[in-house]
Amino acid sequence: CFVSSVPEEGKSALATSLSRVSAASGRRICLVDCDLRRPQQHRFVGVKRSPGLAEYLAQTASIEDISVVDEVTGVVVIPAGGDVPNSGTILQSQRMKDLVAQLGEKFDLVILDTPAIMALADGLVVANMAEATIMLVQWERTPREVAETAVRNLRGAGANLIGVLLSQVNQRKQATYGYSSYGYYY
Repeated sequence: CFVSSVPEEGKSALATSLSRVSAASGRRICLVDCDLRRPQQHRFVGVKRSPGLAEYLAQTASIEDISVVDEVTGVVVIPAGGDVPNSGTILQSQRMKDLVAQLGEKFDLVILDTPAIMALADGLVVANMAEATIMLVQWERTPREVAETAVRNLRGAGANLIGVLLSQVNQRKQATYGYSSYGYYY
């Protein structure tokens, strides 16, 4: 599961990239856009937004109806679907928990792309269902206090936070901090 504390820290782009790289290595990958209010995955992979996760959770579409195969990579994408007024409620439903478990049995890797957790509880709900959660923090943009609060919130929600990644690092500027040799490894 990929989360961020605030919007636009790069989690959706990273989720897409990881899904594509993993699929290129021959793994069976499913990418689920769990951001029902500001979805991005349908744009990144060039599929229709709906039907998607929202329709599946509302029981108006089947898993087959909402699963789209990215023809370039073979990644199975489940877009967010149409607008719903109660995204937090349907994301914490038993149907969502069952879907995550079902996908986990069928695929080698299931990547859940969530909304920013400081804006909505939706991301915390999904992170709690995931086997592992990675939080992105945008370098020099996200205030430290916000990121620390997000980490506390994730832990309080029962998420298995396995790491925090800095995103959108300006390597030239970062090199001026005296860590320039680490830039080689990026």
